[in-house]
Amino acid sequence: MQNNETQTTYEYDLRGNQTKESSKYFDLTIGGVTTTYYNTTDYSYNLRNQMIGTQINTPGADTQTGEVTYETLTASNVYNAQGQRVQKTEGEDTTKYFYSGTALFYTTNGWGTLTTENILDLGGQITAR
Repeated sequence: MQNNETQTTYEYDLRGNQTKESSKYFDLTIGGVTTTYYNTTDYSYNLRNQMIGTQINTPGADTQTGEVTYETLTASNVYNAQGQRVQKTEGEDTTKYFYSGTALFYTTNGWGTLTTENILDLGGQITAR
């Protein structure tokens, strides 16, 4: 494989949900031995096929020592009984979602500060953001 070729693989569960994506990130040659490192993303789902978690692992190499470490980023989603996402957490950042019926009414950050707001008509449809 050439260094500039992209190699990506995907894995799926029995319900057709993508559970993993692996992409070639870089090759590292030390002492004549080349090792390929991959950026990976793992996805998890609840029984309603809603994505509840994501984990991204990105390798990085120290240019002096060749030591490879991974940076890991995580995200999670929480859903209500109606199947609406009510919370998303990415690393340390949280967004909470509030609905009027099926329409997204507003969102807040983890501290409760309003971050977005939709104006709804009497039928519950979004008319302005």
